Amino acid sequence: MLVFLALFFGLVRYLQETDHRITSGRVYEVRRTGRAYITRVDYIFEVNGKTYNGNGIYSENTLPLANTGILLGKTFPVIYYTGMPALANSILLLPDDDCQQYGISYPDSLKWVLPLMEKP
Repeated sequence: MLVFLALFFGLVRYLQETDHRITSGRVYEVRRTGRAYITRVDYIFEVNGKTYNGNGIYSENTLPLANTGILLGKTFPVIYYTGMPALANSILLLPDDDCQQYGISYPDSLKWVLPLMEKP
């Protein structure tokens, strides 16, 4: 099962890197998920008039849950594969974890997010 998931996410990332577009997405929920200290950021975005849901998963060491309430309702860039936006999409929330892996410069307009990565 783990091998399948690794291959699947590798394929999704490859597709996003080869034929992608960027749009805006809005965060509608931030919560802890599972037993581990994982912060899940749920968002919606629109492509060609159709609305899609996505989520980003972050270690609580990277994005402490206590700091994330300010993200609700805020807009962030979302990268998606043009052939399957529902399946292959990622919110570009953090400079190292998100933007850097796609070779995208972190927008100056999102620098207000950086203090959220600090432990409270």
